[in-house]
Amino acid sequence: MKEAVLLALPGLCAAIFFLSKPQTALRYYLLLLPFLPEFLVIKLGVSFTGSRIASIVFLLAMLYRCPGRLVPRLDRLDVVFGVFLLTYLAAVIPGPPEGGPVFAAGFIFDVALPYWFVRALVRTTQDIQDFVRGLLAPLAFICALAGLQAVTGFGLFDSFKTGDDVFGVYDSGMMRLGLVRADVGLTHYIMMGLYFATHLPLAIGHYSGLGHDFGRTLQRCFFIPVGSFFSLSGGSFLVTGVGLATWSLRPLRKLWFLLGALALLAVVYIESFSNRGTLAILATFAATDGDSAWYRIRLPAAVFAKMDGHWWSGFGRDKPDMGTFNDITNHYLWWLMQAGLPCVGSFILLFVVAFSRLYRSTQRCVSWYLQAFNWGLLACLLGLSLGILSVSLFGQMRTYMFVFLALAACSLAAAHEEQREAERLEDELAEPPTEVDGPDVMVLDTELAGLLRGDRTRGKKKL
Repeated sequence: MKEAVLLALPGLCAAIFFLSKPQTALRYYLLLLPFLPEFLVIKLGVSFTGSRIASIVFLLAMLYRCPGRLVPRLDRLDVVFGVFLLTYLAAVIPGPPEGGPVFAAGFIFDVALPYWFVRALVRTTQDIQDFVRGLLAPLAFICALAGLQAVTGFGLFDSFKTGDDVFGVYDSGMMRLGLVRADVGLTHYIMMGLYFATHLPLAIGHYSGLGHDFGRTLQRCFFIPVGSFFSLSGGSFLVTGVGLATWSLRPLRKLWFLLGALALLAVVYIESFSNRGTLAILATFAATDGDSAWYRIRLPAAVFAKMDGHWWSGFGRDKPDMGTFNDITNHYLWWLMQAGLPCVGSFILLFVVAFSRLYRSTQRCVSWYLQAFNWGLLACLLGLSLGILSVSLFGQMRTYMFVFLALAACSLAAAHEEQREAERLEDELAEPPTEVDGPDVMVLDTELAGLLRGDRTRGKKKL
């Protein structure tokens, strides 16, 4: 069954990608991605997962339809991403086990190509709106499937889990609170929880930017935390809480420096006077049982003890035996072990630069939509950056992480486009009016007023 689906997938992707406009094809790609788990894999000398097949076909389609659009304007975030990619590949390609170039190709299909697609095809505010619609479109259906799996134990993708491709013996029936931990097509129940948790602030920002009031936004988003709950994962609960808390602080956004200083002082206070530490507190909130919290708290010391002589180069794919701590449930430590300090440093810098892009975009944007979207993306990335302290990402969630980071640079590009549009309208209005173009001037004046106000009607229909 799995082989039949994977053999049919290239034809399906070709039909919808080659025959669609680039923006429409990108939305179809986003619709497919949550239903292409990492265990949906076929081995033809090289392991082809469903998501990799979709990425390859999408690349071929875009090279055929619009090769010129695949060259985005270089942003500072792209440079940092390039450094991260090079440091990681330089560490994992050489050395044991064999097949480093093949492993690197898989990583590029999973991470670099989706990042590139977003940066190349999402350039304006309208592009961002269309992109977010594609991100949010499958959420309700996946939530329904997750609820069905949690209550009945029936998983639509269980027949594809052979148990020997990714996880060894895959525990697909683990229960908590009397419910089965649902994963649907997101590879793993923790990844499914994070999928909903990261999309929640984006959805709130999107619908708020379109002009919906609190009640209508709540009506469209209420099922998203429900989907996260069906994973029964403490990490997803933490990311959901951080996202909601960040969004609730939006009225105080002009006090961002003060809020950041208070957060830093809180960390300093905890590290100085608490016998637990900040990581221990986060791990406690991100764990649903004492054993998980104990493991996550002690994992950093266990990793650091193994890093002697490998701080700069990492271990590549030849990870040492960690004994009790063999499961690296911390994405920062995962990059550190595989590729050393240059890799994890550039990875952290990706988040820092993404936050700076969002800040600059908010300072320069004109529309109400982009203002609200930026705050939603900020909440998403902030929650994710804290959540991966207690979990390592794989499958589609690893792809989504870099897609969200790419959106920060896209937002700044859209803000510059809005500025250019506002300046163009102002220049046209500054020209002496004539009797013939009087109505046209009135239209321009209306458009400029709407653009400068960033009013919700214009944000809903055009921007």
